[in-house]
Amino acid sequence: MLDNVLKQAVDENGLLKELSVNSGEGLSVPELASYPAVPRYGRISVTTVEDLVGRGGTITPNPLEGNPYHPLILGITPQDLVDIMEEMANPSKMP
Repeated sequence: MLDNVLKQAVDENGLLKELSVNSGEGLSVPELASYPAVPRYGRISVTTVEDLVGRGGTITPNPLEGNPYHPLILGITPQDLVDIMEEMANPSKMP
């Protein structure tokens, strides 16, 4: 799963252009993992906004129809993002 982050598009400075994620203040990982398309994945990667911003990244709201908790991550190298992410079993995995 984390290998996918390393394959994301970057700008001329090597920073992520846009990485689609789920994020919501006060929501738990299982709540966020229940939004479309996340339940199809067996494993997910998680971090905090605080850790992301601490590495120079930004999170920009980009709500989608059916997913109000969809933002984009940008402004951080893929490796820096991987370094602050933890991979875990998806608590909302659909059978």
